[in-house]
Amino acid sequence: MVSRNKDQCNAFISQGAEDILNLALKEHPSIAYDVKSALRDLGVAVQLNEEWTGKAEKTISN
Repeated sequence: MVSRNKDQCNAFISQGAEDILNLALKEHPSIAYDVKSALRDLGVAVQLNEEWTGKAEKTISN
């Protein structure tokens, strides 16, 4: 379930989607990426982790 159409977000939220997604996040950590994406797209609070900082492990020289 994803709604990037902001006009539909309130309908999903009013039907309890935020609570269901947060429960899924707790009970099924293997799908955390997808659940957090859905929460983000609904415009509700979600804790996102920065996966890449833009720093290379090795310096590249020419």
